[in-house]
Amino acid sequence: MLTLYRKFLLMKKILLCGIASAVTLVSTALPPTEPQVAQTSINSVSVNLRTTSPVVLGQLAFNVPEAGKVSVRFDGYCVSDSADLIVLAASDDRNWTPNEGNIGIYAAHNSSAGRSFSHTRVYDVLPGLDTFFAVGQNFVTTNGSGLASVYGQLTVEFFPASSNALLIHNDIYYSGDVRSTQKVLQKVWPVSEPAGMVALHIDGQTWSDAGDRIMVTTYHSPSWMVGSGSVVVMAYNNNQKIGVFSHSGVYNTNSTDTLYAVARNVVDVSGSGSASFYGSLSGEYFPSAGVAQIAYKDVELNDVFIRRAPVSLDSITINAPVAGFALVQWDGYITSQAGDRMVLAVSANRGWASGPGSVQLSMPYMNNKYNLFSHSRLFPVSAGANTFYCVAENWQDTLGDGKLDIASNFIVKYFNSSLTAINDLTQAAAFSMYPNPAGNLLNIQTGQQFGSLPLTIYDLAGRSLLQTEVKGGTLKQLDISGLPSGVLLVKCGQVVKKLVKY
Repeated sequence: MLTLYRKFLLMKKILLCGIASAVTLVSTALPPTEPQVAQTSINSVSVNLRTTSPVVLGQLAFNVPEAGKVSVRFDGYCVSDSADLIVLAASDDRNWTPNEGNIGIYAAHNSSAGRSFSHTRVYDVLPGLDTFFAVGQNFVTTNGSGLASVYGQLTVEFFPASSNALLIHNDIYYSGDVRSTQKVLQKVWPVSEPAGMVALHIDGQTWSDAGDRIMVTTYHSPSWMVGSGSVVVMAYNNNQKIGVFSHSGVYNTNSTDTLYAVARNVVDVSGSGSASFYGSLSGEYFPSAGVAQIAYKDVELNDVFIRRAPVSLDSITINAPVAGFALVQWDGYITSQAGDRMVLAVSANRGWASGPGSVQLSMPYMNNKYNLFSHSRLFPVSAGANTFYCVAENWQDTLGDGKLDIASNFIVKYFNSSLTAINDLTQAAAFSMYPNPAGNLLNIQTGQQFGSLPLTIYDLAGRSLLQTEVKGGTLKQLDISGLPSGVLLVKCGQVVKKLVKY
């Protein structure tokens, strides 16, 4: 079945490329098919998750223009009682399935109740409107209140079948010894494409003994050594053996490369040395000649004092050829002192915002000072230079020394905003809107060959904000002063374009 499906996608890719070439004969100004991205923030405070079915914490409607793949990631942080096991998942429906379909997290104790998480799923999709979900449930261990506050982002990245950019993926199921030598948890195979860059990401959950320090990493080789970049996973105690992990890396690649997820029990080895891993390894390949681009930095610092104000630990500047969107992602782990609450965030300035605008973490135990984190935000960008920051601050709880050690990966992905469905290219060429970004007024223009087309403006959660019709060959001016600021979706006929409202 897998071979047949790959043949179908290849045939689809050839057919779609043929259609694109035919349309280009009519209009050479049409944009290439490129990956697309959308995101919605989640700010669920004191939600009762002790229910018979999962609770939808957030959802994102996404118009899929053609067959392809989507990466759906739910990341952020959760505050809950230490006696509750909180299940969280990104999903293509309102439910979840055990092991690979979710992650489970415990708070260390009630004075260190916040814990960061990341969960990713990859799905094959067909053209049409799809909805993706972030769900949660208090399941199995239920000795706390059942209430949780979840702050984060639900992100969808779409890779068209006809695009040169690719999304490659494998699920992780591994159980066994990780002490004697490094173990390959999963790998993604080479792609027959020109040289480019791959953003590799692994996340999920582990089961391990207290006392074992498990190192997890993405890497360009199956042989990994300490110091090459990794995250640390340690069980809190033998009643709380579940740990979560998230690690990213960016690698230059060509058609001969295989990339890996690797684990090893090293340094702290007072447990059995055995562990189980359930999760996802995904690679996002961007060709060097494509419009989409990746910039990244390894951010590794020791003894950074971050008490008095937000501190920019590093920054990345991208040069956007046209207006678009930047997906900014930061994950890794920190060590800190007891009594300090550490705030971490990606930002378009040197500060941070509460709720989905940051993750907030405290040291779990004196013999386990590690906290993993994952934070992402989607920002509109203008043509030219755009700078993004990873910032940290010791905030609110300040009984420790205010210093932070960090080992992390900071990644910015640029996506072009002028994206259209390839099977509607002729209609897309006739549908234009300006200005973009827009404040109070938006102009819509369609071609004379079309009749009356329905037009709807949505927010990124899929909620309809404005509905009207546009006659072919006419200019329609819309009053959008009452719409919320940020990224909106404008759907005219069957074509969806992104609008930045200020």
